[in-house]
Amino acid sequence: MTATELKNAIKATSFDRCFVFCGEEDYLKQFYLKELRRAILTDEAFEVFNHFSFEGEKPDFGKLYDALTSPPMMSDFKLIEWHLADFNSMKESDITGLLDFCEAKKDYPFSCVVFSVGAEHFNTGILPKRPSELYKQLSEVAEIVVFDHSTDAQLSSWISRHFEHEGISADGTVCRALLDRCGKDMNILSLEIDKLCAYVKSKGRSYVSEDDVAYITCPSPENDAFGLSNAILNKNKKAAYDSIFDMKRKKTDPAVILGSIFKLYEDILTVSEFMRAGLSQTDISKKMKFHEYKTGLYMKYASKTPVQSLERMLSVCRDADILIKSTYTNPYSVLERLIAESV
Repeated sequence: MTATELKNAIKATSFDRCFVFCGEEDYLKQFYLKELRRAILTDEAFEVFNHFSFEGEKPDFGKLYDALTSPPMMSDFKLIEWHLADFNSMKESDITGLLDFCEAKKDYPFSCVVFSVGAEHFNTGILPKRPSELYKQLSEVAEIVVFDHSTDAQLSSWISRHFEHEGISADGTVCRALLDRCGKDMNILSLEIDKLCAYVKSKGRSYVSEDDVAYITCPSPENDAFGLSNAILNKNKKAAYDSIFDMKRKKTDPAVILGSIFKLYEDILTVSEFMRAGLSQTDISKKMKFHEYKTGLYMKYASKTPVQSLERMLSVCRDADILIKSTYTNPYSVLERLIAESV
């Protein structure tokens, strides 16, 4: 089920099957849960009787069946949510229980049921061509909505609409600047947009500029580190140097940058060891709690890099850490030398 189809289902109050919200974009999961609550919980006085929210790695099917089968009070529908389930670690009997519950849900159309699952807790496989076995089983009895990270173009459009909703105009250059500075996490972007709107309104303006973005918003080290990791994985030395230069300009903590590089090589070495042990991409993804696409990138890098080289890079990172903490060394030059050796 796509997000558009979900939106239409909410509008039509069509809740014949359980929903499974998964994927990496938590903001959209929260957004559509709010839309469901708004559509179903229309009377605050009876909300306590018509809204059930549970959490835990393993669903308690006793509680879920009790909530599922009892009729709503003074309402046509009720909402049942289960958060933080770890589908990847569930035993076969638990999976069977989940599938049976989703099948039973069809007999209770007045109950809207949502399982909200973290990206690391549900291995969906490589969609749409190679779905995981659990994905295939669940899709037979539930509506699975995968909320992946939006593209830059989609995010720019969303940012623009977010500003427009507040009566503020922002052109494409401003939207791009906000993405470059704050990253692609929609929760973070939403907060930064709210800050910008409050700031420009306090100045009596109805537009936001690139200077406002630079002055008001907080840079995201995670976003910078993501770009640097991609440059290293692609063995793109120029892109890696550009990332270091940009983070230097933003005054990103050198220790944070080095930490992301060390973690990258550490994870690649672990993936390499799993590969030598004969594990498949799916098995490695489960053990590392990675999306299979990310695992594939690490496997590709590991297959072309000797284990001794990966171990040497971890040693180089440790030496760089000592130098960065020295008061007599330019920490960014240490990082640049590290890139020269590693990419």
